[in-house]
Amino acid sequence: MKKLFSQKRFQIISLMIIIIFLLIVNNHTIYAANPSVESNLGPGEEVMDDLFLQGSEVLIAGHVHGMLFVIGEKIVIQSGAQIDNDIYLLGKSITIEANARIAGNLFVAGQNVVIRTPVNRNLVVAAATLELSPQTDIGGNLFFGGFHLNQWKVSTIKDNLYAVCYQISINGTVEKNLRVSAIAVQLYGDIKGNAEIAIDASGDDEGIRIWLPYMQQLNIPDLLPPGLVVGDQASINGQLIYTSAKSLEENLRNLPLQGVVENIAAPESSQINADGEVTGKNPFVLRIFRMIRQLAGFLLFAAISWKFGKRYISEASQIAVSKPINSMGVGFLSTLVIYLGALVAFILICLIAILLGVFTLNQLSIFIFLIGIAVIILSLALFGILAMYVSKFVLAYWAGGFLLNKVKFAVKNREAWSLIAGIILYIILSAIPVFGWIMGVLVSFIGIGAIWYTLQKHDETGILPDFE
Repeated sequence: MKKLFSQKRFQIISLMIIIIFLLIVNNHTIYAANPSVESNLGPGEEVMDDLFLQGSEVLIAGHVHGMLFVIGEKIVIQSGAQIDNDIYLLGKSITIEANARIAGNLFVAGQNVVIRTPVNRNLVVAAATLELSPQTDIGGNLFFGGFHLNQWKVSTIKDNLYAVCYQISINGTVEKNLRVSAIAVQLYGDIKGNAEIAIDASGDDEGIRIWLPYMQQLNIPDLLPPGLVVGDQASINGQLIYTSAKSLEENLRNLPLQGVVENIAAPESSQINADGEVTGKNPFVLRIFRMIRQLAGFLLFAAISWKFGKRYISEASQIAVSKPINSMGVGFLSTLVIYLGALVAFILICLIAILLGVFTLNQLSIFIFLIGIAVIILSLALFGILAMYVSKFVLAYWAGGFLLNKVKFAVKNREAWSLIAGIILYIILSAIPVFGWIMGVLVSFIGIGAIWYTLQKHDETGILPDFE
């Protein structure tokens, strides 16, 4: 059952990725030889071609016959505006006011999105929050990925609703099927088809509340209670397909007209005996098996690193011990630069792909997009291995050598055994709750920084910057 839960979540996430991909490489034929680039479009103004708008605050109130591309901190499509083709919006605060007319698809990526007008075709949103007002009718499908989605009463989605988020509240109508993977789901509206709801019961509500004060800077609303809540006035004409580790209450079983299908995934710390009863596993045994899996992974990457970088591990270890604070600072900066750089690179690749698509260079657009994404994924994967495994070897090598000296352990290949002993010591210490997590982060930062200093020492071309 747990596999089924993972498969459903994977299917929804995959679908969201496909839709965003179609956003980037949308294969429309564009006839604009010289697209317009402005900051605003006032009332009564009309653009016969595609329109690009950019600015800190972008207001659209006129008529655009082609596609509309907007990048800005605050974006408002005002009442009376008319867009005859697809719309692409990228910003922080995005509002589409009532009586704005949208004839095509609407693609939005931002922080807070509010829609108060009908959308003739599909709506695709990646945002922290999405609010659909009572005036909002979606003519096609709604695809949402983010933290919070709220659909008000009277609002209607003509086709399907797909969502991957932390919490969602549905008070309007979905004419076809609802497919949601979330921590908290509130259903007070009408679902004309099936409702496939996957609740991640492993989500720690207290854990997210620790971050809530910081997340409120993103205008995140109050958290909904975890689990599925179905109101008395809610209706599901098809089946309710419910997947979670927690069972539904008995009074929900007769609600959907075509019944309820429950896929109850046993928690990771439980097992099912011969009588079908769920029994708890021994936490100590689980922790031992987890440590064994970690040890196998560390030894695999340790063997590879030792074969190709034995000299560098020894040098990095000396640097980490002699300059731990500097190494930790450089490691933190390196991690920050890598992930922010990947985000910036992704945005640039998307913009380049969109611009090439505008000039009808669709094949080149797709090629650049795929190659760029592949390079980003490969870079993040390699850095992930560096941060999770290789960075730990730096201090593990020193700690293992120190331990072997204390116990006066004499053996051939002492350096290799120092690394192995250090890895075992790290795995044991990392199993300690809270302390292990903090230690792992600090060891990773120090290791990454020491590796950077080591590579800089051998950088004959002077490519790497000097943090001294």
